[in-house]
Amino acid sequence: QIAEARLQRARIRFDKGDHKTALIGFSELLGTPLSDQASYWAGKCKLRLDDPAGAAKLLASAAEASPKSALLPEIRFDQAVALHRGGEVDDAARTLEQFRGEFPNHRLDAEALRMLAAIEHQRKDYAKSAELCATFAKMHSGDEGLAEVRFLAAENALLAGETERAVAAYWEFLNAYPSDPQSGKAMFRLGLTLHSLERSEEALPYLNEVAALAGGDKTYC
Repeated sequence: QIAEARLQRARIRFDKGDHKTALIGFSELLGTPLSDQASYWAGKCKLRLDDPAGAAKLLASAAEASPKSALLPEIRFDQAVALHRGGEVDDAARTLEQFRGEFPNHRLDAEALRMLAAIEHQRKDYAKSAELCATFAKMHSGDEGLAEVRFLAAENALLAGETERAVAAYWEFLNAYPSDPQSGKAMFRLGLTLHSLERSEEALPYLNEVAALAGGDKTYC
C-alpha cells in the first residue's frame, strides 16, 4: 500500500506538470514490484523533460526486465517515440515494427502506423510510406490522424514523381479537409503540380488562394 501511495503521489505530480519531482518519485520505485509502472511513467517524465535518450534507455530496460507486464505494449510504444525524438530513426522504426508484430490491434496501432509512415517518408522510401498510408486508411478510417496521413500520401506521390497521382491525392485531401492546417500547403503543392503538367488554368485558382491566404507568410510554401 505504501508503494502504491507513492506511485499515485508521483502520478499526481506528473499530471500537474511537475515532471522533475514526479521523476524522482517514480525513480524511487524502480526495483520494486511496481517497477514496470514506475519505469513507464519515469520514461514519460524524461520525454517531457526533453531527455529522449534517457527515456529510450530506461524504457528498453523496463521492457527487458518486465516481459510479461500488462504495460509492455505502452512501454514499447513510448520507447519508439523516445528513439524517434532522439534522432534514432532506424531504431525507432524497428521498435514500432516490433510493437505492431507483438501487439496487433492494440489501441496504439493507429499512432504506430502513422509514425512508421512518417519515418519511411523521412527516410525517402516513398513507396513504403505510401503503402503504410494506404494500410492506415484501410484499418483506421475513423481515426483523427487520417487527415495527416492523407496529406502524407499526397506528399509521397509528389516526391516519387507520380504527378498525376499527387494531383488526385491533394485534390481529395482538400475536398475532405478544407480547413486543415495543411490545406494551404496542399493548395500550393497542387497549384505547382498542375502548372508542371501544363494545366495552368486549373492551377491558377489554387495559387491565387494561397497568395490571398499567405500574404508574406512563407510557411505555405
